[in-house]
Amino acid sequence: MFDDKVPVIEVNRNNYERYLPLLKSSIKHADIIALDLELSGIGNHYGLKGKPFQERYERIVETVKTRSILSIGISIFNLYKCIEEKKTIKLKNISFNLMTMSSDNYVVEPDALAFLSKHGFDFNRLINSAILYSIKSRTGLLTILLKDILSSGASIIFHNGFVDLAFLYHHLFNQIPETIGVFQSSIYDWFTDEGINSDKFFGGRGLFYDSKFAAASDQYFATFLEYVFRKSQRSNVLEYRDSRLYVRVKFSKDYGSAEIDADDIDYVDCSMSPHFLKNNFAINKESIDSLCPFYAQSGFCRKNDCEKVHEVDLMLDIECQKSLKKRRRTTSNNSASGAPMKKKSRGLPKAVTRKLESSDTETGEEESELGFHEKTHFSTKGCHRAGMDAFMTGFYVIFSQRMHLFKYQTLDPAFSNQTLVPGLEKPLPLVNSSYAPSSEKHREIWAECQQKKIKNLKFKSGIKFI
Repeated sequence: MFDDKVPVIEVNRNNYERYLPLLKSSIKHADIIALDLELSGIGNHYGLKGKPFQERYERIVETVKTRSILSIGISIFNLYKCIEEKKTIKLKNISFNLMTMSSDNYVVEPDALAFLSKHGFDFNRLINSAILYSIKSRTGLLTILLKDILSSGASIIFHNGFVDLAFLYHHLFNQIPETIGVFQSSIYDWFTDEGINSDKFFGGRGLFYDSKFAAASDQYFATFLEYVFRKSQRSNVLEYRDSRLYVRVKFSKDYGSAEIDADDIDYVDCSMSPHFLKNNFAINKESIDSLCPFYAQSGFCRKNDCEKVHEVDLMLDIECQKSLKKRRRTTSNNSASGAPMKKKSRGLPKAVTRKLESSDTETGEEESELGFHEKTHFSTKGCHRAGMDAFMTGFYVIFSQRMHLFKYQTLDPAFSNQTLVPGLEKPLPLVNSSYAPSSEKHREIWAECQQKKIKNLKFKSGIKFI
């Protein structure tokens, strides 16, 4: 992905009739769908350390029953070409941000308000434009779209997705079970491949993936979303430069019969750090010391008056500077020992070099040092945050699994149906239990979706190599 900006289409109650055919068609033909939710709160989980996980789950159930989904991000990827000689995976993407709100009474937490406000969330727009839904009926547009997604046969990706799954299940599908075992069995139905010929052709289609679990498996220093996305974005450029397998995402401009209103599209700036692109790091000690350690560890800081910097690109630039120094020492040692030097390089992508040349022309000079509190352009602020978060979630997992995707045209099922949950040392598997089966009502609702899912899995074809 070398584009500077990611387009996100807002869907609300004033325009959903215009975009519904496009949204449903995109979901139906998707290979990979990434989802993200913004919520009115995530509840109080204090005092649960060391307690059985069932107690933590009960607290989650209480939260799910009393909070609202405020937006749903849906990012849809279609794999359309794998070019062996160029070592390229090409995908098309279209991303949506659905503004939503429960019509039932719900709790709004002060921390959630502060977080959303800090990221530019427009609450007036939410009140005036949100698509309303009711937990009491679980019918309407959002329920239809959830069932379309689950039956699409696409791989479905979340970031730290356990709580999101709980919200989607209770708010749009069925009453959430009171025990963790029954909930696991219910969610297992959504993502099972039982009864389907799950050979290499189907692979990871129709299964659940968690980008936080993937980042932990990749042994990333941190696993918060902005970090794993920006790190994979940089790594993708390096893969291209060094003539290795890389991912290229093109943003769809084919909207079918939908008439897109320019005011409904938000373009999120994803341009990369010029220090990284120029491989020129001279980050002073003051900037290094300015980085907030709490942010660097988890992606957020609870201090309202924190004077440290909360900047993911500074964090990654510091990593790159350390790595560059290490590589230079290794290169120097290899040269001294007479070891052969390698490297076949493609250089930087043309879109990136044009951007750099334009930037140098505008500034008239090259800055050599990243000064104190210097900011990059990258931002996910605004009402379209969930849509952009969904895109970042999908892109990272696609990049992480690019080797398997290139070979089999699906994600790797070995990493599916597992999620990281606070309070558990090991990933929580989405498994079916004969001791805690799903409810009769769940099975009744799911039966129709399951038949559509099997049909869609059998319909979708593979991608030919060229």
